[in-house]
Amino acid sequence: MVRNLEPAENEKQVAAASELLPPALVFAEAAFNKPRSDLQNASIEADGSINFAAGVKSDAYSFAFERPGLNPAEARQLALAVLKEDGLKPVDALKASAGESRILGVGESHTYRYGKSAQIDYFKEHFEELADAGITDLMVELPQVLQPVFDRFNQERGKGDFTVPEKIVGTDGKVIDTPEAKGALAILRGYPPHYVELWKAARDAGIAVSPIDNNANALEPNYIEHWKGTAPPPTAAEIEAMNSPEHRQLSLRRDADMAANALAGLAVPHPSGRERKALLWLGSLHTADTAEADPASKRAGQILRESLGHTAVASFYGLTAGPESVDAGAYPLVGQLKEPRAASTGGAEPNHLGQVNLERPPDPKYAHLAIYGRKQSRLGDWDNLLVFP
Repeated sequence: MVRNLEPAENEKQVAAASELLPPALVFAEAAFNKPRSDLQNASIEADGSINFAAGVKSDAYSFAFERPGLNPAEARQLALAVLKEDGLKPVDALKASAGESRILGVGESHTYRYGKSAQIDYFKEHFEELADAGITDLMVELPQVLQPVFDRFNQERGKGDFTVPEKIVGTDGKVIDTPEAKGALAILRGYPPHYVELWKAARDAGIAVSPIDNNANALEPNYIEHWKGTAPPPTAAEIEAMNSPEHRQLSLRRDADMAANALAGLAVPHPSGRERKALLWLGSLHTADTAEADPASKRAGQILRESLGHTAVASFYGLTAGPESVDAGAYPLVGQLKEPRAASTGGAEPNHLGQVNLERPPDPKYAHLAIYGRKQSRLGDWDNLLVFP
């Protein structure tokens, strides 16, 4: 049964999360997330280690495993065996989960800066199969104020390009002339074309596309340009505005709001009379279930699972051979595969793949993301791993 989140639950999550934050919350991570010189020309060696630009071959840094007594090479081979021996084609794993679940939480490493994504290319080719398997909706990490824009887009199935309007016009015919609306349109105007192609492929397969994020990012100046590394540093006034109590709370409640918006979307009757089933295309951290008791640390994936039931949500961590994934703990697995692969991590009872730690050693530049970093994530926080070599 769909259960919408009560406002009190959102407020509890925000209040608890606020206690974790340092005094100055840097409002846009990407504004200071400059390309790392040691990763720009990194490559995967035949043994799965990473050869960095400086010529330093690092195995310990490139693979993290929870079990003591195993060196990284041994741990990597155990995890790789799960992918090779028990794995499926990603589309087959997704279709199998769609038969049992109402939500497929597909995580990605954002490729706003890179201009392409092997994961996006794969999904573009398989949306028709996913639609046949029952997927009715693609829910994406964009401000919800853009819903009227996507409503129009969804009605233009097969008509080509995604058009960004000058103004957002609501269902009542009135222009939505708010700072959130203006900021969200600015995000759309700078959005990378390969994401637009993803939305078009879904729409043309009969899958409706809808934004489920709250409007926090729409209030951040030059948000998408910061992610792409093309924006100037934020001004003191912009940082002060983004550190206001109101914006801090809006940013902190993104996971709770994404979950609530997804549930609300599922509750809307489908025109065909079918049960709605959604594929959530979000940053991977948002789709995880770390079984946190602290409401401040719960991500959208966990909230949805608690709302709909464990089997109603299936989560997938996406890993690619692109530079967006180089800093992920499981990255060396990509170089050991010749074709896309999916495998179960074991979830709450992790197998050798699920025991791989996700994050690198702590980096001070991510200190403001304490809400996401208090517990070391492992692949077992997702049900499945998707690999796109």
